Amino acid sequence: MSLDITTAVCVGDGAAVLLLATLFFSNLTRINDDEDLRMLYKLLIIVLLGAVADWFSHVFDGHPGTIFTVLLYVSKSYVYFANIVAGVLWVKYVAFHLKVRLHRVHVMALKVVTVVGCLLIVVNLFVPIIFSITDNVYERGMLYKIYTLIAALCLLDSVLIYLRVKKSGGMLKFFPIAVFLVPAIVGITFQFFIYGISTIWISLAISIAGIMTATQNEIIYIDRLTGIYNRSYLDHLQKMIQSRRAFLISGIMIDLNDFKSINDSLGHAVGDDALINTARIFADVVGEKGSAIRYAGDEFVLLLNTADTNIVENIILQIKDALEEYNASAEKPYKLSASMGFAVFDFKQHSIAAFMNIMDERMYEEKARYYREHGEKDRRRNR
Repeated sequence: MSLDITTAVCVGDGAAVLLLATLFFSNLTRINDDEDLRMLYKLLIIVLLGAVADWFSHVFDGHPGTIFTVLLYVSKSYVYFANIVAGVLWVKYVAFHLKVRLHRVHVMALKVVTVVGCLLIVVNLFVPIIFSITDNVYERGMLYKIYTLIAALCLLDSVLIYLRVKKSGGMLKFFPIAVFLVPAIVGITFQFFIYGISTIWISLAISIAGIMTATQNEIIYIDRLTGIYNRSYLDHLQKMIQSRRAFLISGIMIDLNDFKSINDSLGHAVGDDALINTARIFADVVGEKGSAIRYAGDEFVLLLNTADTNIVENIILQIKDALEEYNASAEKPYKLSASMGFAVFDFKQHSIAAFMNIMDERMYEEKARYYREHGEKDRRRNR
């Protein structure tokens, strides 16, 4: 490889390392409190090490000596390994971020792709099917395209997951997937068709930087205690929905029963624990069908991209079952119970304020029944 190309590759890989290292250390304090960020960090580390390995492989290329042969094999093997793992981690991250439960066949396919890709790398140490090193000079083998294909399929897989969520969740989800895809696709395409250059790692570094910036912008819409959306997100959705008069959604207003007694008798720390676990249950049940929002205190709103009341009622039953299962298995000093009311949002019949009021009234009808059945007074009705 010529000196000019080697220099250009090293500059590109070096820029990727610098950018990813900066992202790593600048967000390190947030990682313990953000599971979404922890998953993205796994991808960041794999790509960071891939850029380092690619940089070393170009530096070692053409240098005589057994030690350089070994280092070249190790660095190039990791580069191919990182191609696969980065693609699979991206798919898993998109699914996690969008609250999608991947089918077990889907999960198994990702595992098979990873295992097969790793086995081929091991085989390549004995039979040069992916790449070869002759006189310490690297050359692509006949199966190198498999790794580019896998990376491309992983990107396609993430797009299909995104479109699936967009179809089922409509405007209730926002995730700037193009911020990641565009630089990644450009980098993969250039590296595939132009032999000798290395653009994939700097393009992936730009993609990760873009997606981390975009997800950080979502922080204003995330409730700090529970990790689900907050009331600001609801206000954001209301503005979006107003611009699409034909858009139909359903909403469920939820208020925890006897939550004040949990705070009063067990303390606010236990009350916070109850809210966190309640939010997790709501988010798990809703999944990709919509969004779970902490409205105020122990009040929640679930927005669903459907006008089918049967689907909404089924989700309410699932929530009740999930709460009962939690109470039976969690071994907590409190029991979770909730009153719920739902409404379908039809712009031809009511305003957003009316939509919220209808849900609120129906929720309090159920809450009133709960307190009558338990012989208690609803202390929150006249809030």
